[in-house]
Amino acid sequence: MGNGVSSVAFNCEVDVPKSKEFTGTRSTDKRHSEIGMWEEFQHELKGSIDKKHSEIGVWEEFQHELKGSIDKKHSEIRMWEEFQHELKG
Repeated sequence: MGNGVSSVAFNCEVDVPKSKEFTGTRSTDKRHSEIGMWEEFQHELKGSIDKKHSEIGVWEEFQHELKGSIDKKHSEIRMWEEFQHELKG
């Protein structure tokens, strides 16, 4: 090569690892089983959430009834205090 130009050879080959060949059998039964387990989990989770919502509803109903009972007792106490005040007056 003349005129100060050197010869450079480029190597464009890239060493890419090759995937291993699949040696087993793929079972759709296993996938169906996994899907079934996932659906069962979702069903159980939904049941658990529904149960919690039900328990919360019962708790809120209890609180409402308790508040009504307390309000009624306060009303009865005020009436009794007013009655006593009238008796003294």
